[in-house]
Amino acid sequence: LDTSNSFASAVTTATSTYRITVTGDRFLYKMVRFMVGALVAVGTHKLTLEDMEFALDNGSFNKQFVCAPPHGLTLRDVTYNDDIQFDWIY
Repeated sequence: LDTSNSFASAVTTATSTYRITVTGDRFLYKMVRFMVGALVAVGTHKLTLEDMEFALDNGSFNKQFVCAPPHGLTLRDVTYNDDIQFDWIY
């Protein structure tokens, strides 16, 4: 992984609240929770950047970690393209 453009080095003080924004056009079951769990695991030194690189390259983790619990995670917005129409909206 190229960490030269990483914003993590800009964090200099500890805090108890973080905001992670994920944008996409579709998600798998628990996908965002696992992404957040992986970020927390790296931040708490339970996973290394090399573990993350291995997972991204191979599609699986060589170490286990816990996905983030659902409390605290919030779906803020759903946006549809103009070409999507729903029959039940009048």
